[in-house]
Amino acid sequence: MPHLTRNTQLGGQIRCADEQHVHPIHGGDFVGVGDRELAFQHHHGQNFQALRQDCPLLDRATTALIRDLHERGLDRDTTVLVWGEFGRTPWIIPHANPGRDHWAPVMSTLIMGGGMRMGQVIGSTNRFGEDPKEKPFSVQCVLSTLYHRLGID
Repeated sequence: MPHLTRNTQLGGQIRCADEQHVHPIHGGDFVGVGDRELAFQHHHGQNFQALRQDCPLLDRATTALIRDLHERGLDRDTTVLVWGEFGRTPWIIPHANPGRDHWAPVMSTLIMGGGMRMGQVIGSTNRFGEDPKEKPFSVQCVLSTLYHRLGID
């Protein structure tokens, strides 16, 4: 994948996973990628500094993977899921080391490929990002969608 180098732990893992994952999703491989250096779920402190460093890494790695899958025609048969374990408070927790805490009512998920219709934004929040407003999707709904695409009832 020429768009992604192994200069970061995340980039190396995604590139390695992409090189190994050449089977369609139905009956194909499952590849999980995580990065201890890119700890989005741990931005309880140093929020601004950490996001300035981590967001570009995730953006470049995800963009390169999606571009590569599309260029090789694997985007219809491969599902990419970028998802954390919790949403984050829509406000900064004011303490000596400003950060954001866990926030279960709202979270973001990026799902690409797998034969699903792309370019959608599903759901919205109130103007403060605190609570679901339209089309709330639960974790169970996201997993159900993925299972359905995999042919699992």
